[in-house]
Amino acid sequence: MGAALLASWPWDNLGFYKYVLYGPLVGKAVASRAWEAASPDRWILLLLLLFGLRALTYQLWSSFSNMLFATRRRRVVRDGVDFDQIDKEWDWDNFLILHALMAAAALCAFPSLRHLPAWDGRGFAVALVAHAAATEPLSYLAHRALHGSSGRLYARYHSLHHSSRVPQPFTAGLATPLEHVALGALMSLPLAAARAAGCASVALAFAYVLAFDSLRAMGHCNVEVVPASLFRAIPALRYVLYTPTYVPRDSPHQEGGQLLSLHAAVRSAGWHNRPTLVGHAEEDERRCGRGAGLRVPGARGGRDAVAARALRHADLRLHALLRAALPAAHVALRLPRHARHVGLVQDLRHLLLQPPRTAAPDLGRPQIRLPVLLAVCQGRHQQTDRTGHPQGRQDGRQGPQPCSPEQERGAQRRRHVVREQAP
Repeated sequence: MGAALLASWPWDNLGFYKYVLYGPLVGKAVASRAWEAASPDRWILLLLLLFGLRALTYQLWSSFSNMLFATRRRRVVRDGVDFDQIDKEWDWDNFLILHALMAAAALCAFPSLRHLPAWDGRGFAVALVAHAAATEPLSYLAHRALHGSSGRLYARYHSLHHSSRVPQPFTAGLATPLEHVALGALMSLPLAAARAAGCASVALAFAYVLAFDSLRAMGHCNVEVVPASLFRAIPALRYVLYTPTYVPRDSPHQEGGQLLSLHAAVRSAGWHNRPTLVGHAEEDERRCGRGAGLRVPGARGGRDAVAARALRHADLRLHALLRAALPAAHVALRLPRHARHVGLVQDLRHLLLQPPRTAAPDLGRPQIRLPVLLAVCQGRHQQTDRTGHPQGRQDGRQGPQPCSPEQERGAQRRRHVVREQAP
């Protein structure tokens, strides 16, 4: 069986150098001074800015989902992310490069798109209607085709997306080029409808694309951000919005893992499954509200392998620093040193990848190492009796050795450090 069409990225072998594909756009923007208001290629700068914000959107959702001090009670899948999943999702942003090239090609093919107004409020209403009438139904049909009964499309394409065991915001980008080409085309339908109605704008393009990405990242972030009480208060909302709780709990070959928000409600078995999933969300919320099942994900060597003790101590240190009556300049100097331990950055090595624990030193006496000649001259060498045992103790162990006050203070400091580092 030959390789499936568009089942792998053509720049897989480039590694980090895949970002060179942005080079023509960056070079054109610099050559034409696109940052100037009168530049005819200002659209290139806006395009690069948009895709930079898209990458930042997924990164912020990923950082939020890994802040266990704030999200541990609302995690859907309690396990941590292993190294295999991290390796698979390492190139999650491939689709951003693809969409940037698709957008650049569209702007070159239709020059009128380069001169859109900054704002037109009518375009938001048109885009919303087009999204609900075209993008969502077509996305649902495409997703059902990928989960078809034959399983051929699923095995060749969509199984990659479902290979991640623990959903993460970066999992939204784990798919084949064919799927992302279809997704980019579906995303362009509301913008094209607004342009056909004569009410498209730059603000609409930024707002729609970033909202689209934010909803996809939220649906894969593995943290339930919408309380189930909101679905009880507004029952119709359960058919419009999907959250991480509604990512399928069953086999990945079912009609789950939806790409978008609205068609998540329309599952293969019918609309009646939606209240059942809401019931699961309410049960999870009640269980987490009581504190039952609360635990930190296991240290599987991934982003979630966070030391809860270190996070708690860092939070307390930051709280004490902010409450202390210190000058503003002193707080500003010490704040970064303490805030970096709170978990705002997900890949801090000392928090996520705990080093192997070493045996604690013997604290029975100061850890003093002296040269043999110096020890003999100072009378601190070990003397043995006729049986070969040290003098001064019947059990054969050496008694306390005299030391200077400076050495004793050093030993006390070492004991204090060991106590602080002990779990």
